Amino acid sequence: MNKFILNTTILSLFLIIGTIGFAQLETVELPILKDSYTTTKYPGAPYGSSTSMKSSTYNGWLKGTFVYARTFVECDLSSIPYNATILSASIKLKSTAVAIGSFTWKTKLVTGSWVESTMTHSNGQPTISGLAIDITTTTPSGTTSESLDVTSMVQRMVLGTTTNYGWCIQVSNEAYQGNTGATFYTSDYVVPDNKPYLEVQYYVPLSIATATVTHETGVALSDGGVAFTFTGGASNAFNYYWTDAAGNSISTTLASSSPVALQNQPYGWYGLHMVGTTYNEELYQAFLVGTECEEVTITFQPNGNFTDDALLYDRTGFKDVNYGGYILMRAENYYSTFKMRNMLGFKLWMDDAFTVNQADMTLYGWNHSNIVGTNEGQFKKATGVWEEDLVTHNTMPTTSYPYASLAMTTTSNQNDIVDLTDFWNDWKQNNTTNYGMLYQLLANNSTHRKRRGYYSASYWGNTPSIEFKVSLIDPGNALYCNPNATPFNKVKRGIDAGHASAFNNEIKFTYNEEYHIASGKYLVYNLYNSTGQIIGSCGEDGIPSSGMTAFTYDIGDNSKILDLSNAPGIANNSFYLLEVFTSNGEKRFLKFYLKA
Repeated sequence: MNKFILNTTILSLFLIIGTIGFAQLETVELPILKDSYTTTKYPGAPYGSSTSMKSSTYNGWLKGTFVYARTFVECDLSSIPYNATILSASIKLKSTAVAIGSFTWKTKLVTGSWVESTMTHSNGQPTISGLAIDITTTTPSGTTSESLDVTSMVQRMVLGTTTNYGWCIQVSNEAYQGNTGATFYTSDYVVPDNKPYLEVQYYVPLSIATATVTHETGVALSDGGVAFTFTGGASNAFNYYWTDAAGNSISTTLASSSPVALQNQPYGWYGLHMVGTTYNEELYQAFLVGTECEEVTITFQPNGNFTDDALLYDRTGFKDVNYGGYILMRAENYYSTFKMRNMLGFKLWMDDAFTVNQADMTLYGWNHSNIVGTNEGQFKKATGVWEEDLVTHNTMPTTSYPYASLAMTTTSNQNDIVDLTDFWNDWKQNNTTNYGMLYQLLANNSTHRKRRGYYSASYWGNTPSIEFKVSLIDPGNALYCNPNATPFNKVKRGIDAGHASAFNNEIKFTYNEEYHIASGKYLVYNLYNSTGQIIGSCGEDGIPSSGMTAFTYDIGDNSKILDLSNAPGIANNSFYLLEVFTSNGEKRFLKFYLKA
């Protein structure tokens, strides 16, 4: 990599990490992959290879006899993310001349498959929806460029609730005895600028990309906080609101940067509400703050804003219907008629430094039954993306282990406690892939009628809660919780808004893995100052370079102390960035402030 680019990048990370978000409004032009037309004048003729296509009424064989033509187009939407919010979608057409006659364009959803090369008016023409939701009406532009709105239909196609067979473009009155409409160029036309296409403008939902949780350094010291970066959304500016576990607004202990960081808080859970100023995108995210060298108990009982839940209804006519935010969590089997499952996810960021000793979820019972068959239940880890307001039975995500099982209920309103410790110890390793859980009956049989129900987080009372017991005690590092020792800091995969503290010209850090020369696994280092300049390097081979010395001592194979005293230009009360390379090429970072 060019050194100037590297140094500029490092400097920019010092300056902007934790201060700005990036708008991600996407505009794409998708080519039309299939286009053709049909006409009642030649009902048996295919036009799939034609360079033009018609939507019109016009003279037929005999004087005073009029026929009509319809245009069909289809494109591939697979490049648009499933959970994208579609702001606009328009079919763009170029006509050979300005449209004639008094009429409007009707763009209708095609509901059956068709073959471009063989479709004719009388053979292979697909079914076309007559529902109002599947039809848009557009006034001709008065030019040779037409733009036909299909936003709502594209949104449903992207979600998977409507199958994409494309659209049929018609004049408003195909029985009109006169000349109306226009002739359009097709994708087979030789001039690229005249070819049809679909223009889509969209954004993906807001989500947390990275987060640095600063934990209390001691009980009742109230010096914890959260800094974060985000991705998605489309607005150029956002408002940030923080609340505590009781829902009280926090306004006096926030960093002045944007995104606004939380600071000076005791252990507990805290909620972030983020709102885009242009498109009103919203993000809700909760975070756990702990206490160093202590096990603390935190009860997480959020409202529906910090929880996603959706009923999945496996019944003909309902499999593509979204039931996000339903007030009940139902796992049900009604003979061969239908089944119900439920998605559940908590928008909670768990620092990977935590050891989760307990995560007991309490569920409040609603009308369990065992009319035929037993109602043992199960929670399985979801391994794919889903959105509360979008997911349906037909779009439910894949699932995997870990899982938690529930024994058969003994009363109709029995409350239950589910051990989610394994789930959270797994999720904390990569919070961005915390997709929640699928709740279902353990066994479903066509001869069974049984149910297991609980109130969901969308209910106004008795919402699910989790009692966490979490600790920040590192059993592999004897000095980590020594009150007379400087804390060891965990290196990160990326650079974020947080920073560690270093004293006495030493930086102390830990790895989950063990590294030492004898095993052939070792670490090498680069040190950057706050202007992005590299001021020192060294390796574990004991050979210093660029002014830095090698280690003066090690605490262990995964706990290191790096001596900075001989690095050129080192100064107290300054920020630095340590870049750590492993022997297999992996990279970690630690941003720190060197105190006197």
